[in-house]
Amino acid sequence: MDTKNKYAERITKMYPYNYHYNYRQINESPAMKEKKRLRRDSNAISLAVMGFAGWSLVAGVMIGVISLLISEGFTLLDDTQMQSDMMLDTGVELFLYLINPVLIAAPPFLIMAKIMKIPASFYLPLNKPKGGVSFSLVVFGFGACMLAQLVAVIISVVMSWTGLKEPEFSLPAANGIPEKLIMLIGVSIFPGIIEELIFRGIILQWLRRYGDGFAILVSSIIFGFIHMNLAQIPFAMMVGIALGVIAVRTESLIIPMIVHAANNAFSLLMEWFWPEFMSGLTELEADICYLGIIFLIILIGLIAMLYIGIKRSGFWRLTPHRSVLPSKTCFGTFWSTPGAVIMTAVVVGVTVLTYLEPYLQEWLEMLAR
Repeated sequence: MDTKNKYAERITKMYPYNYHYNYRQINESPAMKEKKRLRRDSNAISLAVMGFAGWSLVAGVMIGVISLLISEGFTLLDDTQMQSDMMLDTGVELFLYLINPVLIAAPPFLIMAKIMKIPASFYLPLNKPKGGVSFSLVVFGFGACMLAQLVAVIISVVMSWTGLKEPEFSLPAANGIPEKLIMLIGVSIFPGIIEELIFRGIILQWLRRYGDGFAILVSSIIFGFIHMNLAQIPFAMMVGIALGVIAVRTESLIIPMIVHAANNAFSLLMEWFWPEFMSGLTELEADICYLGIIFLIILIGLIAMLYIGIKRSGFWRLTPHRSVLPSKTCFGTFWSTPGAVIMTAVVVGVTVLTYLEPYLQEWLEMLAR
């Protein structure tokens, strides 16, 4: 499985599109030209992330209004059919939740890719992984997700000790099997495809010309940022690093998409069935069983990682740094652009406001009294 030259071949095909630039300064060094390219890419990616945040807010309000109007409209038609109206409302809510990743997450980044003239064939590598380690990579990726989940649990526990309230995000009700299937698709399959297309596709693949390690780290940080949750940010970063390595070494998004979907599905299924399955145990005993499952999956993932390293010697070794700029310079240049600074400030501000919201509500209620 020769993957080290595949990216070079794909970036070579990109040359006619978007790699050579005309500069007025004749005496510009290669490092100066590289910095200009990197600053431009940083501003474009940051603008797409801020567009995603803004569009998410607008779309969330629109979806809420649409759902409310449909609900009120059918209620006004026949007050005696309240139960059927509630079923319809649930169906509408689930449908809106299903299309949420497609209509909200994808457009800003696809527009950015279009403006930057990045062909879909470049940021959507779907080669079939070779070398007989595909299943082991899925196991390794899932184990990495569980390790990240363990870190998120520890952070949540520490936050609870300090009295900091976690933001509450409620999912639409899903009682019957059809509703659960729709929810499963909306929570696991669609986000697994769309988010991998964005972060391990558009962002990571475009930044790889500055170095694989740099691209994996930056795309993972941005992936963490969009979660805007103190426990989920490090979780998403760790998952992003693991899936980024898989995407780079396989030159494909297939396995990252599978792992991403499996991780989301696991969390949803545990939320649905774990309390009922553990109904005969105390809360402490249920927590111990849950942690036992997590540790077992992490151990199996570690074994899969070792197996891959033995079967495919050098598989975990990334391609040497490509850019004429040192890695630290690339990192500093990317995060010092106006777009990246504003993006970081927006993400931090929204995250802080999310955690302050319950306290602000309590404060307003006290004033109202």
